Amino acid sequence: MSIRSFEIKAELDKAVKRLEKAFQVLSKAEDDGDDTTDAEKEYEDLQNRVRQLETRLARSEEIEASKADECEDKEDDSDDRDEKSVKRFNINKGATPDLDDRFAIGRKAVTSLLLQQKRNATAVHSDLTKSFGETEATRLVKDMTSTGQPVVAQDYRGFIELLRAKSVIRSIADSIVMPNGNLTIPRQVAGATAYWTAEGSQITSSSLNIDTINLIWKKLAAFTYATREMLQFSAFDLATKITYDLVEQTALFEDKALLTNLTTGSNQGQPMGLAGFVAGSDASNTIASSGFDFQSISMDLLRAVSQIEGNVVDSSNLKWIMNPRIKNFLKASSSTLGVYPFRDELNSGKLMGYDILCTTQLPTDVANTAETPTNTVSPIFLAAPQHLLVADAGSYQIEQTNEGSFVNSSGQQINTFGQDLVAWKLSNRIDFTVTNPNAVVQLNADNWSLGNVDALMNPTITPNTGGSQASGAKARS
Repeated sequence: MSIRSFEIKAELDKAVKRLEKAFQVLSKAEDDGDDTTDAEKEYEDLQNRVRQLETRLARSEEIEASKADECEDKEDDSDDRDEKSVKRFNINKGATPDLDDRFAIGRKAVTSLLLQQKRNATAVHSDLTKSFGETEATRLVKDMTSTGQPVVAQDYRGFIELLRAKSVIRSIADSIVMPNGNLTIPRQVAGATAYWTAEGSQITSSSLNIDTINLIWKKLAAFTYATREMLQFSAFDLATKITYDLVEQTALFEDKALLTNLTTGSNQGQPMGLAGFVAGSDASNTIASSGFDFQSISMDLLRAVSQIEGNVVDSSNLKWIMNPRIKNFLKASSSTLGVYPFRDELNSGKLMGYDILCTTQLPTDVANTAETPTNTVSPIFLAAPQHLLVADAGSYQIEQTNEGSFVNSSGQQINTFGQDLVAWKLSNRIDFTVTNPNAVVQLNADNWSLGNVDALMNPTITPNTGGSQASGAKARS
């Protein structure tokens, strides 16, 4: 898949997520008997957008397929011309003259079968010489083996994808376009005051209070490269895997920042996350758990809901965000009567009537006290998603090049063209805000987890460098 197709696919994925969200809003409005005019229009607009992107993606892939076919035709013509030229000038004097080129594939198949059976290149070379001559036998054995490598062919089956954490913020937050890289949104923070007055008395004046939310781009980028040989001789479509990995990993790093960042910065900084907005808001929006028995857990969860509702925030569509270890702990929590009150609701994806989103990018080993920490606290967020806003500068781009140079992670200068490498770069510019800081509550749950671990984006896997040494294994990075 080309870079253009990947960009369309990424945009299509975003549109589908927004369509799913619009469907939920429309369904809720229908169930509640509310006016659905605006919700229906938004749903239809997003439906049309998804169809448009699907059509665009299909066209892009069709063009790529046509180009690929055209290139193959040109290569075939070129091969024919080269073959005729070689025969005309008798360059292949060492080749056996009576071998029909049309059966070259068959000769290779015979060679491969002999190598698998005998596992001895010398013996196979001897057998082939009797039938095809020494020059052709040497060429066939060289084609089917690699210097210093066993002659058993590498057998590849499928592809095992990397396990990744779940991205949550983009799936629930609203999005707004920021084409100029910055955006200012006026916000009312206080209203006018009314007074009871006596007849003829002076009425005290007051006014509403307005501030602004200022959003400015923060750049998130990823860069990687591979040798041309690795791309060319890989047993699977490695280029597609590389670009897919860039897209997925960048999304995870974005989500981690939007969840846990405590501070913000200028152009080269990072957006503030939910944790930062809670820390900067009223102290009552941070709640410490009171225990880990069923009664305490129920009370603490309801305290979080009550805090949101007490902040006059619409609580009809709240979302819980937590580590899955907490969810499983709650499933295992029972009352004094041996009943598991949370289990059935959690199995349906809800807690206290609200949707639950799980991600391993939230830790469960935060220190509970500064003096004698036990590292048993797990942050849980309860948020009203209508107040979460991602500002996107519309600059999401994946680029590929085999020119120029760069400095790798070890500080070495790498010449892309001179070393025959292919490099990819993904970049995007966004900002994030909580339009009403009182729309997010953080519950610090102590001992509410089945295991206390750090935040995890990808599980650690020790690379397997042993096993087969067949020629197909030479493309390891």
